[in-house]
Amino acid sequence: MKALREYLHFVNNFAETHKKDLAWPHKSMEGFVLEYGQSFNVVPPPDGLRRGEMKECYYNALMAVLASDDLVYVEGYAFGIIPVLHAWVATRDLSEAYDLTWKDGEARAYLGVPMSREYVGLIAGKREKCAVIDAWDLGFPLLSGEHGPDEFLYKEGG
Repeated sequence: MKALREYLHFVNNFAETHKKDLAWPHKSMEGFVLEYGQSFNVVPPPDGLRRGEMKECYYNALMAVLASDDLVYVEGYAFGIIPVLHAWVATRDLSEAYDLTWKDGEARAYLGVPMSREYVGLIAGKREKCAVIDAWDLGFPLLSGEHGPDEFLYKEGG
């Protein structure tokens, strides 16, 4: 986890240095995840929770959350070979997480933002892709501060 956090800090510091004129609270997706994210213990999914297609992590996580009230959508960074923006699901108490795209053991660390079902549905309904943080076509509402934590953050048990 230390290496993933160091990478995110490095990229965010670069963005902060080179995007000084951008009047957004978050000048990078990495900075956003560092502020609102938490680490997750990813374990093999239980029986009945199937993996989806490779390279479709946002869709796989969204479909699982829509099919079960017991799951929470999480988006952030996973560190396998290199850190990448990724999506997975967690239990409602956030004690366990399941990667429904990558095989078990392909990532060493997960740092992500648990998001409310309503917010994920709102953003997914406005885009062709399901990614929430990287909503470039909507003007990056999370990075720009257009949508605040009261709108997007999952509240445990809620």
